[in-house]
Amino acid sequence: MKPSIKVPSDQELWDIHCASLDTLENVGVDVHDEQAREILVSAGAIAGSAVRIRLPAKLVKAAVDKCAPVVLLHGREGLPPLRIGGSRVCYGTCGYPTSVLDWQSGELRSARVSDLEEAARLTDVLENIDFILPPLVAGRRSSGLCGSLSVDGLSA
Repeated sequence: MKPSIKVPSDQELWDIHCASLDTLENVGVDVHDEQAREILVSAGAIAGSAVRIRLPAKLVKAAVDKCAPVVLLHGREGLPPLRIGGSRVCYGTCGYPTSVLDWQSGELRSARVSDLEEAARLTDVLENIDFILPPLVAGRRSSGLCGSLSVDGLSA
């Protein structure tokens, strides 16, 4: 079977956008970091019970309007930067799972630094991947917006 991509119509994109705004405003998101909640509330978010924050559509729109329409990602090799935004489509890794399905044992386990290394080596050789962001989280992040990261006995 040949893979294919169905690009959403303008109406489908608008419907997704409106549903996202509705969800952020009426359901909200859980923000577990106290400092992050304080920053959001001071910007106009509505604090709910415990860690729930609701984001009014006008607050989301104001934040999105401040974003650059195009972002340039520079690599270490001195090549031209990757242009993300506009009409260009880029593919990359992202997401931050804390568990992995070990391909050798079939075991679902906590991610290790070696898993991150293997994922980076794999994605580096895939010709259709434009950029690599950490595809998983190895170790645990401490509390605090800019807390330290402890990974297999190492601190960063």
